[in-house]
Amino acid sequence: MQITQTIKLFTQTQNNLRLNNVYNFPNPFSNFTQFAFEINQNATIKIDIYTIGGRKIISFNKNNISAGYHTINWNGLDAFGGKIANGIYIYRIKANGESSTTSHIGRCAKY
Repeated sequence: MQITQTIKLFTQTQNNLRLNNVYNFPNPFSNFTQFAFEINQNATIKIDIYTIGGRKIISFNKNNISAGYHTINWNGLDAFGGKIANGIYIYRIKANGESSTTSHIGRCAKY
């Protein structure tokens, strides 16, 4: 009896900017959370955090982020330094590279 197995390998071009393994931890959080992600090439990163109703709470801009794994900390305060209410929030991580842009939308909960 002969067993045959097939392995499929897929390649992706390195020309397109990609965000991988995007998450925040802890989630839900009380006073602090950390956004983690991987990018495959140098980029400018922007994180926007919104209420469920679409009101922007705060933005973070990080210029000249190198390819690899990165974290960005958030103390759970709004743009004016005030505490945000308990609830669900939407975040968008946007990466702008030399020739392409990509983004990831996720949610986090504050208790």
